[in-house]
Amino acid sequence: MVEVDASLPPGGTDGFYGIIVRDSNGGFIAARSGPIRCLKDPHLAETFAVKEALSWTLEQGWHNILLKSDCCVLKYCRSLKRHFESMSIQYINRSVNKLAHVLARAASSHTGHLNWFSNIPSCIEHLIA
Repeated sequence: MVEVDASLPPGGTDGFYGIIVRDSNGGFIAARSGPIRCLKDPHLAETFAVKEALSWTLEQGWHNILLKSDCCVLKYCRSLKRHFESMSIQYINRSVNKLAHVLARAASSHTGHLNWFSNIPSCIEHLIA
């Protein structure tokens, strides 16, 4: 399961994304966060966050995923679906997408893309049960 969200800090032109990968039992597998150029547009930020999640999961060789996002603009990324053996996309409310949202907000404190594979990011560690 791949959860993704975007964050737009007040006053900035760029946004940030957060991606959480979990196993079928909800356990942590990996996470990634980073900046996205979205010119203060929340729909564009969400779309680029989903695109980033799909591209990254492909890079990792994960071809059987369930993508969860509170993004309403998922059609932009559906063309990547053909590269996966199996992929589903679901809309989820932000209240359910808390881990990815917190990770996206925390991305504003660093530059570039960060990946976590063994260690849970400290900004979400307290939220993982």
